[in-house]
Amino acid sequence: TAALQKTSQQHSYSKLRQRITDQVYPGVWATDVPGRAKRAPPIIIKLKEGQSAVRIKQYPLKKEDREGICPIIERFIELGLLRECESEFNTPILPVTKPDGSYRIV
Repeated sequence: TAALQKTSQQHSYSKLRQRITDQVYPGVWATDVPGRAKRAPPIIIKLKEGQSAVRIKQYPLKKEDREGICPIIERFIELGLLRECESEFNTPILPVTKPDGSYRIV
């Protein structure tokens, strides 16, 4: 019963995803850059005068998680989605293992 329920959920998700995809003009989304609209400019946030950077400590990552996200980070750098820098700001990342063993970043 659990397998049947999972299959039903996957089918429902697939139908919902297709319905949403059908309603959005396909030319909006870039096909070669993950999660990026073709013509959306990057968002630049400037702090108000006197405000300081937000810094949240990165929680420890397992070695296999760090190794698993390296290809993603390298690809994002190649695509220009990330660039190396030294900054007061940081955003902790959470690597999530996909069912096929690959990773995604949350």
